[in-house]
Amino acid sequence: MAHHEDTQTPCPGCSSQLDACFGNGHSQKPEPGDLTICAYCAEPFVFNHDLTVRCVTLELRAKLDADCLARFDTAQRIVRAKRDPNAALRRAILDSLE
Repeated sequence: MAHHEDTQTPCPGCSSQLDACFGNGHSQKPEPGDLTICAYCAEPFVFNHDLTVRCVTLELRAKLDADCLARFDTAQRIVRAKRDPNAALRRAILDSLE
């Protein structure tokens, strides 16, 4: 996984300072139009031409293929579970009720 240091960009979702990003299996820095999620709040974003981020619009989300949406959802669940100490317990309770 490649690490790319960035300027201090505030997250549009939670205002955390985004100062780096990690590529998935490549050594390139992000390019305009690439997708990402915030490691703090798990909101999905797209990179602008200056590599700041903006929220993913409903129109853009509708254009994403099923595989991309599934990877987004999985990444969001992972980030949220790591930020929520009770997530595993809640999941176990919900799973037992199904």
